[in-house]
Amino acid sequence: AMLVNKFPGDEKDTRDVPIGLLDTVTLMQLALERCATARCGVELMGELAEKFGFVPTPGEPTLGSVRGQTAWDDAGEAYTLADSKGEAWVF
Repeated sequence: AMLVNKFPGDEKDTRDVPIGLLDTVTLMQLALERCATARCGVELMGELAEKFGFVPTPGEPTLGSVRGQTAWDDAGEAYTLADSKGEAWVF
């Protein structure tokens, strides 16, 4: 899955990247609703991000430059999911 897709309907974003539908808040909410374990949550979030596209938290990506070429910079996101059995996973 591409990690910096664009939001649906964002006419200002002219990048040639896929449209993403799910942000981290939505992914975490779906995992909390559907899963009882950290492993299930991380697997579900990954599957949904690959299927429906992932977008960073709104307002997070910024226009930057790498070796003279335009690039979109993102602070990066990582979420730790832990459960009552003591298992923890990072998404």
